[in-house]
Amino acid sequence: NRKHPILLMPTSMSSLRPSWIHLWILPPGVLASNAESTIAGYVQSVKLNFLSGSQEALQIGSQKPLLTALAIVLLTFLLLWACGKSSGDDSSEGNSPVIRKIRRSNSDVGLESDASVATCRAEERGRFKHCGLRPDPLDESQGPPEYSLQPLDLPLPKLSEDQQRVLVDFESRVSDLSDRTRIDRSTLIRYLRARKWNASAAEKYFREAEAWRRARGCERALLDWNLEAYERFLAPWWLSGGFLGHGKKGEQIAYERLARCAFPRLLKLMPAEQLEALDIVHCMRSLAALEEDAMRSGNPLGDGILIQDCEGFAWEDATLGSARALNKFVNQRGLIMPECISKILVIRAPQALVYAWNMFGRLMDPGVRAKVRVAGPGLDTLNCLREFLSDEEIPGWLGGKRKIDGDPECRRVLSPGGPLPEAVVREFLELARRGKEARSPQGADDEKQPLVACCARRCG
Repeated sequence: NRKHPILLMPTSMSSLRPSWIHLWILPPGVLASNAESTIAGYVQSVKLNFLSGSQEALQIGSQKPLLTALAIVLLTFLLLWACGKSSGDDSSEGNSPVIRKIRRSNSDVGLESDASVATCRAEERGRFKHCGLRPDPLDESQGPPEYSLQPLDLPLPKLSEDQQRVLVDFESRVSDLSDRTRIDRSTLIRYLRARKWNASAAEKYFREAEAWRRARGCERALLDWNLEAYERFLAPWWLSGGFLGHGKKGEQIAYERLARCAFPRLLKLMPAEQLEALDIVHCMRSLAALEEDAMRSGNPLGDGILIQDCEGFAWEDATLGSARALNKFVNQRGLIMPECISKILVIRAPQALVYAWNMFGRLMDPGVRAKVRVAGPGLDTLNCLREFLSDEEIPGWLGGKRKIDGDPECRRVLSPGGPLPEAVVREFLELARRGKEARSPQGADDEKQPLVACCARRCG
């Protein structure tokens, strides 16, 4: 309602009830010209959670703190966006410092939409996105990292005596699944971490994840699926980013450039089951890359750093549909590769996003807040990166010295992303439909096969 926008701020979303909803009716002038003081006035009285659509909603500082942190940032940014939209016809909008900051931070963003498909493919953009943790990411003789179906003797973190007892208990609880999935200790520790070392909760989570993966044939995706379609064909654009190098303490570094990908548009162009299949292949290859690096370095999994580049973010990206879709992806990834990262660096963020984090971040547990950093463009981003990476590891386009084949954007390893050309989407969908190289994932339930559509089609 343009005259009286309604803001619904749930104090808890684990089970929505009217008594838990704060309903505020604020005039647009208040939102536009006094957005900062208005929001700040209520910030201490609101406890935000993120609606996941399940009974196990996210709680601040609880089972999924990193997702909760990003959810708070996104929800706040959507709120600020709503402030601007609600007063679009009001002359007072131009006097709002918050709205002006948002506009300046997004006005001159450039995407490589003019790069031709032929150029992207000729430059092999994103071809080695899962090989960036290797000493030589471009070494073609090795092939991409392969996920092992057999248990691996991966390095383990130091555990207390209580944690060791919980791990032994957890092993016995899920031993009946050893013929279906890997139950090596490194894998089990990550699921225990995801449930704060509660063996009972971890068992429930592990069984849920195993059933979900088995229904879709995830663990054989790199063997049985049509990788020409689901991995190589869209590599320059989706999924964006990749792995590249290590932090000062040996942390595995991953980059994402989601803001460049026009995600709401992608949701309209691509069927949901195809996006799910693409993400499954990406996750399985990523897990293989992390485990390969852990074996080589001797460092246990779980200390990775995700660098989320916000350059390219536009107003049309701030939609509730996008937030829901991203939440689904994060939950899905948690069923495949939980607890692989310990810190998220949100870099080159619009000033409104930095403002939102500084405001609503205070609602979070200090330990959770410490795991997420939000940095604005320019020197703010470079200083943030330098806390965790040396200049030799920071890519050139972010102010560091790292180049791949002389390219400061490292595009053969880090897919630059960008809006997917519609012609490429049509070709991808046709390639997936033909599915001549695809086979049905072994162990997948027949009734679940439509969830992965053409990527799991039976041949002959």
